[in-house]
Amino acid sequence: MSEPRHIRQTLGIFSSFVVLLNLSDIAVAQEAPSGGEQLVLQEVVVTAQKRAENLQNVPIAVSVLQGDVLQRSGIASQVSIATLTPNVTVDTNANFVAPYIRGIGTAYANPGLEPSVATYVDDVYVSRADAGYMSFQDLERVEVLKGPQGTLYGRNTTGGAIRLISKDPTKDFSVGGQVTVGNYGQVGGYGYVNGSLGDNVQGRLSFQHDGNDGYVTNLTPGYPKLQDRNLNMVRGKLKWEPSDRLTVKLSADYMTKYDHEGQAFLPIYEGTTNTGVALGGMVSTNPYTYSGNFPQSSSDYQGFEGKQGGGQLRIDYRFDNSTLSSISGYRYSWFHGLADLDTTTTLLIQANTVQEHTNSYSQEFQWVSNGDGRFNWVSGLYYYYESSGHDFGIGGVAISAPPPAGTGVPNGFTGGDGAVTIRSFAPYGQVTYKLTPQWELLLGARYTDERKTLDKNNFYLTTVDSNFAPNPGPPLLVSPASNVGAQVKPEAFTPKVGLNWRPVDGLMAYASYTKGFKSGGFNLPQPSPAPVEQVGNEYLTAYELGVKWQTGTVRFNAAAFHYLGSDLQVQVTNIYSGITSVTNAGSSKVDGLEGDLAWAVSHALELDAGFGYLNAKFTSFPNGQKTLPATVGTVTGPADLTGNWLPQAPRWTGYLRPVFNQPLPNNLGALNASLVVSYSSEFFWTAGNELREPQRTLLNADLGWTSHNGGYGLGLFGTNLTNRYFDTHEAPFSTGGWRVPGPPRMYGVRGWFNF
Repeated sequence: MSEPRHIRQTLGIFSSFVVLLNLSDIAVAQEAPSGGEQLVLQEVVVTAQKRAENLQNVPIAVSVLQGDVLQRSGIASQVSIATLTPNVTVDTNANFVAPYIRGIGTAYANPGLEPSVATYVDDVYVSRADAGYMSFQDLERVEVLKGPQGTLYGRNTTGGAIRLISKDPTKDFSVGGQVTVGNYGQVGGYGYVNGSLGDNVQGRLSFQHDGNDGYVTNLTPGYPKLQDRNLNMVRGKLKWEPSDRLTVKLSADYMTKYDHEGQAFLPIYEGTTNTGVALGGMVSTNPYTYSGNFPQSSSDYQGFEGKQGGGQLRIDYRFDNSTLSSISGYRYSWFHGLADLDTTTTLLIQANTVQEHTNSYSQEFQWVSNGDGRFNWVSGLYYYYESSGHDFGIGGVAISAPPPAGTGVPNGFTGGDGAVTIRSFAPYGQVTYKLTPQWELLLGARYTDERKTLDKNNFYLTTVDSNFAPNPGPPLLVSPASNVGAQVKPEAFTPKVGLNWRPVDGLMAYASYTKGFKSGGFNLPQPSPAPVEQVGNEYLTAYELGVKWQTGTVRFNAAAFHYLGSDLQVQVTNIYSGITSVTNAGSSKVDGLEGDLAWAVSHALELDAGFGYLNAKFTSFPNGQKTLPATVGTVTGPADLTGNWLPQAPRWTGYLRPVFNQPLPNNLGALNASLVVSYSSEFFWTAGNELREPQRTLLNADLGWTSHNGGYGLGLFGTNLTNRYFDTHEAPFSTGGWRVPGPPRMYGVRGWFNF
């Protein structure tokens, strides 16, 4: 059987790239002067254990993406972070971004619940899924911590943590920027200014705009294109060092996003299994066209609108052998979104008022040793407060609200609102002790005491006018849930035990036992007048063996792990309203392997590669849900999902990234190029395993020229160069279900300067 076209294209492009690199290696071998600069890999420094350390000395699995790698690999946000991180997938739906690490994640965390993979901006926790669209521009690096981080990062890190580390200001003045232009109307701009603001004070300010016109054509004349992008972000940081021992950093960021990205809800089924088709509606058969009837314009409140931001005040005082820190944080997020849930030209069912808002505050105190002695420690106290709420509304002829006689109103409208307050307090500590020069013992623990209070929950049923706006006057039904004021009180003790072995310089092996905990809460929004359901805590026990090895030119890190999950929180789409609800699975098991390789082949060529393997199943899930096609629409019923594959858990993932940099003679600058080939085997979108995403190979490339002093440059870039179709989300629904398409081939040119 012949190879699929996209695989042949990938192999052809990759072969051409390898030939180019081989020719460049010959040139380097001929031109490199004897006794030149020694070939070594650059040291990677991380703060995954609350102190600055060489990655090779950190006994946990961490994937690190440096700022220049993010730019050259086409990784602009969490949406594409899986490109260079094995055993990671990302679900993007509407305004939400949901990373999964080693099969553990949360498709959409309702207010009162949070993702299983935590996101941090510098040291501040970001609780809401819409924050995943935050730009990676002007970052020093991104750290992806894999596995439960129950000791140092605490609650809601059963899957892991993603840390966005922004660039610090420096004393020397510098200014830079970049302009990007590409197909589908891509226009982007980025700029920064950095330098001294006075005695011992430095500042850095950056801004970004990222936009395109959309790659999904609306078949209805006059309706806007979908999957467009319009993001604006500003980030700033001040650094004050009044003495050698004291450092104060104040940072802030703010982002707005208003567009139709994620709004192209395309049909999963095209026949009468799609209810809208059975009623005479039309669906799109082209993967990049849209046949729905909503949004109807590009005006306000027709797209997805989001705002988020926050700040951090960090104060560090350095003693001779330790540092005492205070970290105060605030985060805010708000979004509004609309969607056509039936995916057809019928006026069947639409989500036409969906809104979420969150305010959170955190205070953390840390006391951390400098890591030089035989005995080292990390200790801290953490407090977190959050107030969040969600409003929803569903309209259309599929809603069961009977219109008053003689009004001519053809539709019903149902909706509701809810709010939750969260308070969490946790002391934690981790110590390491060198038993011998080669052996080190690690012990850690955290105790989390939490309170979640249901502040509000209303459900209403009413009628709408021809524009699907609720009619004036009182609703037909208003039903406050009877358990408003109810509390859940999650608490957990999450220990960690580890043993590290360093037999020779450059080699470390480690073994660890870790427990992670994700707090339960309330199933908001509740799409019925019944009392709000409660969700139990999620627990994960992880056993991991790892090895980290580095020579001057090769770095190889690998890990094998075994997870035992209890009461895993699983997302289920309410088949009647489209609202996401959560249920607890009985138990689950994940076995896996992963590895990352960096090899400095020559002064001109570095090769990065990685692989991941998962065997991830529910070992007990008797109270699950499964949705199947019917003659008209779909039917959903209870099902025993024991033995099913965990969602978002491909068996195989991997990437290959050759990076080339060749100086030109006579100070003519340098040519640089990189290629990223990323692979994912098939996986399922839901716990019922009804919807399957096929295997896929994606190809990104970057080719550029930089001046001899690095001051400016020009380059070409391309993502998904083989134009491979894939989805970023699929969900079953009573009318047939929807999917959201990923971006096709995108390419362009960019110019930059740094002085």
